[in-house]
Order: sequence, then C-alpha cells, then structure tokens
Amino acid sequence: MSGKVVFYEWEIMTYFYFLCKEYHIGRITLEELKMVLSKLFFIDEKADIWTLGISSGKWYKRNKNKWIPGLPNGKLTQY
Repeated sequence: MSGKVVFYEWEIMTYFYFLCKEYHIGRITLEELKMVLSKLFFIDEKADIWTLGISSGKWYKRNKNKWIPGLPNGKLTQY
C-alpha cells in the first residue's frame, strides 16, 4: 500500500456523516450524495474490498458476489 493515501475506518465514517449532514441541511442534493458515496470503495491490508451502505451507514465487505456486513480493521486505501 505504499504511495497511496491511507485512511482509518473512523476517518471515513467522519466523512460519511459530514456528507449526510450536508444533505440534510440542503447543501447537496440526494443525487450528489449518492454520487459521492457510490465512489467510496476501499481495500484493506488483506486485500478485502469494503464500502459503506448508503442507506444504513454500515460497513460491507465484498465476498465473491455478495456484500456481507462487517467492520474493517487497520488501514484502508481507496480502491
């Protein structure tokens, strides 16, 4: 993961809640919120792919053809 920006789970969650707040106070539209959140995919140190549920705000890990709930550990980079 050298050379890439590293994030921790709490940093991404902070950004997620910031975006949700911007939507709720009317600074961005629902379409803008969905567009930004749809690009938030991350890869962890084990090469697992993670994303946040747009409606739930919960973490999901890619497992073959399914997204399963979970919580990433350690450092993440944008996928």
